[in-house]
Amino acid sequence: MSIYGDKQFRKVYVKTAVMGTASARATPDLLADGEVQAFRADGADEAAAGERFKIFTNIGGVIESSDAIDPANVIVSKLTPYVADQNKVMTITIPTPVVGQSFEVRLLVKDFGMTSAWDYVTIYGQFIAEDTVAANVATGLAAAINASIAKYSNVTIAATTSTADLILTGSNTDYKLFQFDGKPIDFEVSLLQPSEVAAVLTTPIIQGKGEGYDVANLEHFSKMVTGDAYAASEISYSPTLLADAALTYDMLEISYYSERASAPGDKQRKVITIASLASLTAADVNAQLVDPLQLIGLSGLVDLA
Repeated sequence: MSIYGDKQFRKVYVKTAVMGTASARATPDLLADGEVQAFRADGADEAAAGERFKIFTNIGGVIESSDAIDPANVIVSKLTPYVADQNKVMTITIPTPVVGQSFEVRLLVKDFGMTSAWDYVTIYGQFIAEDTVAANVATGLAAAINASIAKYSNVTIAATTSTADLILTGSNTDYKLFQFDGKPIDFEVSLLQPSEVAAVLTTPIIQGKGEGYDVANLEHFSKMVTGDAYAASEISYSPTLLADAALTYDMLEISYYSERASAPGDKQRKVITIASLASLTAADVNAQLVDPLQLIGLSGLVDLA
């Protein structure tokens, strides 16, 4: 069993081109480079309602396809238009200091994707007031907490100031460290002076959908090793990825299960993710990608607006 679960059950296809026509391709061999479409499982033509189907794509002139899928075995199918991440911002207004007074800012960072209420990494920054100017304390605390944060390679939070305000901003800066990834980072912050000074939530965290860095990471980890049975390392994958970390995507996902012919009751859940460039014409994406799946009978799919 690998620590990378996605490569066990997920296939990722990246749609980078649209037809420029009002109807889907008739057969897989007509797909242009970067197109993705569902066809009958044998590839003879488009699948009709209730027929087994495959997802076909043209990658650099080579036609590739998914497993054959029985629409009766589809658990859920959904198309989610691109939604931007929103990073968390918290602000603490520094009260008027007394010379020699110690200020301590405490940053509680969600522990890299864990879910327990106790799973926080605690990072400290301290500054002793040299005068009675609150803005100077804010500047000193920002420098102190940033120096502490710098010791953690995967804590992407930055402290800045605005006059007497100390501002903590999370980041979706891309990184991958085994199963940890660069989602918008969640945290809490407090200040002791010596009593506690409350922080204000300026901007809430929002987990987006279809950010390029997420799609590129998903494609990387889904293809790792599966494309090379003799790979020496589970953290290397040399072929060029189709997803661009700098772009954005509309996400279509099909969750289904397969059964082994030798053991029909032995089910395995699988997922197909199709990332379509958000810049593609919605009508073409609907005609080539969404409409054929709707015709086959996949429920829950709504055309892009």
